[in-house]
Amino acid sequence: MTVPPILAQTVGMAGEQIPSLIMQIIDELRARGVLITNRGGEWCVNVRGGTQTTEYLTDDLQDAFEHGRALATSQTAAPAPLKRPEVRRKAANGANR
Repeated sequence: MTVPPILAQTVGMAGEQIPSLIMQIIDELRARGVLITNRGGEWCVNVRGGTQTTEYLTDDLQDAFEHGRALATSQTAAPAPLKRPEVRRKAANGANR
């Protein structure tokens, strides 16, 4: 088994630290709207709510991470809807509502 370069810094450490690093990266991407899942040996990268046409499949974990980060960077956050300023109207008798 070869260890992807992204995980090379964990070689020589306790075995349980590699999965936690993988989960940390997956959680980072999930927070940015990108999902990475493993489907029978292939990694699937897609945006949250994406379809089969937007998914990216690879058998290389590092490639999945790199594509996921690029996808997260390229996504633009939808601008917040503009709120109209509240206009206070005076009642006919001159009192505020």
